[in-house]
Order: sequence, then C-alpha cells, then structure tokens
Amino acid sequence: MADGKPHGRGTWIYSNGTYEGEWKDGLRHGKGTYLWTCGSSYIGEWKDDKKHGYGMKEWPDGSSYDGEWRDGKRHGKGTKKKADGTVWYSGNYKQGRPDGVGTLNYSNGDVYTGEWRANKKHGRGLMTYANDEIYEGEWRVGVRHGSGSFMTTNGDVITGEWINDKIPLEMY
Repeated sequence: MADGKPHGRGTWIYSNGTYEGEWKDGLRHGKGTYLWTCGSSYIGEWKDDKKHGYGMKEWPDGSSYDGEWRDGKRHGKGTKKKADGTVWYSGNYKQGRPDGVGTLNYSNGDVYTGEWRANKKHGRGLMTYANDEIYEGEWRVGVRHGSGSFMTTNGDVITGEWINDKIPLEMY
C-alpha cells in the first residue's frame, strides 16, 4: 500500500471476483490474474486497470482468447477458441473485433481466410464453403464485391466482377 492505495504486489477482492498481481497507484498494472465469480478468468498483463499487453481470457463455457490486448479489448494478434478447443478465429483484432488478416472457421464448416475490417470480410480473401465450393477474390463490407472467381462443386469456374454478392451473368 502507498497513500492508502494498493501498490506493488497483492490481492484485492471485488464483488464480482478477485485480482491477484501487480498494482500501481491503486490500479491493476503489470502482471496479474483476475478470477470472476461467474467462472471467467484472465491471466496476463494490465495497464491502468485494463487488460493491456499479452493475456489469456477463459469463459465459463470453456471458450478462450489467447493474444494481445489494448485498453481492455482484444487488439493485435490473437486466437479465439471454442469450448472444444477448435479455433474459431485466428488473426488480427482491432478494438475487440477481427480487423486486418485472419482466418474464421464457421460452425457450418465454411472457412474464410483473408482481410477483415471492423468484423466484416473486406479486401482480398478466400472462402472455402463446407460443400467444397470456393470463392477467391475481393470482398466489401462482408459480401463478394469486385473481381473474383467462384468454383462450383462440379469444377465450373465463374470469373468476373461481383456486385453486392452477385455476378451479373448476362455480362459474360
């Protein structure tokens, strides 16, 4: 304690959980562990009372995030896993959402690898559908938009300019 505030290393019990780790001027700062009463946990770095730096959070259902944090949100490289341990998303985050380059494994078996902006497919990317169809090309705000190629399950390939998730076939 310094000036009546936690400072250095110690434990603090809150109404919703317990923090054990490093403190600076009354704020969680440095390495520490927070165990919520609901069963969630965070082990990692803190700055100014927020998750910041490298850390791992686990939720009561067994799902987890392992990676970088900034100002209490997922930010930088990280991996979010489902309760069974399979990877849901691995890649870059910004302000808690996929942003940059990453891979998302959908629960229906579809897999998207490519560019993201604000949690939407945006830029170049490859979508492999569970039924073995493939789209490789440009995306805008979550839909196929721009140049791209689509391969059907029987091997036919349609290449062209997509507009809002559709390709005007009369142009080809």
